[in-house]
Amino acid sequence: MGSTGNPGMIRISEDYLKARPRCVQRMLRPLRNRELACQILPGPYGGTCAIAAHDGLERETYEAEAYRSCSFTTIRPGIRGRYFELWLPDRDRKYWALERAYLTIYRVDIASQEPMEMICLHCDPLTTEDEPLRTYKRGPHLHVEVASDPWPDCHFAMCLSSLDKVMSTSTRLTRAFGSIVQMIRSEVLTRL
Repeated sequence: MGSTGNPGMIRISEDYLKARPRCVQRMLRPLRNRELACQILPGPYGGTCAIAAHDGLERETYEAEAYRSCSFTTIRPGIRGRYFELWLPDRDRKYWALERAYLTIYRVDIASQEPMEMICLHCDPLTTEDEPLRTYKRGPHLHVEVASDPWPDCHFAMCLSSLDKVMSTSTRLTRAFGSIVQMIRSEVLTRL
């Protein structure tokens, strides 16, 4: 599922978009050992939508960018996650293109209650950056936020040798993200 017209563009049907939250729930399950809520919310600009994972919304929300405040608990106390995808519709809203998929793992500072980002897994399929940055950013890539400069701004591409294959369908991208999520669980969350 999830066909593409342009290389690197993840494109899905309206029906598949409606089923996408369930795919996201399964992909993120290793981060908490149980299901989490996931739903479609309004995107940041006209006609777009976001799929966001969360512990449960405090209220029904239809505000633009509400997806950015959604978060969920992980297997580690005091460590939270935030995941969202932004989808852009075509003119007749029959197909949707993935603009970005972002997973952030962060610690909540006890004193300030502010989130302190630790590691981010991003994917920006529609980026217009120049090469080689475009290649690094369009597929799944990591940012190490807890390190000093320049590390937080570096894009550590996770699928360079199979990038075209990974970026050919939403199913393949979800599978790749899921493998990296499992690595984050094993190499980050279980070590904290």
